[in-house]
Amino acid sequence: MLISKTSKKTSCLKGICMRKWIDKLKMSLNRLMYGRNGQDEFGTAAYLTGTVVYFVSVIFKNRIMICAGGLLFCYGVFRMFSRNIWKRQRENSAFLDLMRRPGKYVTLFKLSWEYRHTHRYYICRNCGQIIRVPKGKRKIEITCTRCGHKFIRRT
Repeated sequence: MLISKTSKKTSCLKGICMRKWIDKLKMSLNRLMYGRNGQDEFGTAAYLTGTVVYFVSVIFKNRIMICAGGLLFCYGVFRMFSRNIWKRQRENSAFLDLMRRPGKYVTLFKLSWEYRHTHRYYICRNCGQIIRVPKGKRKIEITCTRCGHKFIRRT
């Protein structure tokens, strides 16, 4: 099949026009999001959780959960377009702190399981530092390396 010069020229023009259109779209989105919070972890968790709750509730035909899923999704989008950046950053920081706590216990459980024959792991009640001590030493006084807090535990 022969390709004519005119068809090749128009396809290039279409490609250039499409690229210009995409660039214009990017610029308009950048202008729209200027001075706004944008996507953060709390907003992402809110609208992903909202989406999952919504679809699960549609399957089970639960109207209350459909509303809850929709509200969570809308709240996540609201956070993204919010202009009150300081307040959204504080909320995101509190969310990350809340998510970090269970993560520490998961890490502690993994370490305890991996080294269960040779070491014991404790969390300092003063500062939250994970402390590893050798197993089989009976009752010992453990000193936290971060804050110096002392406590007695069996190993």
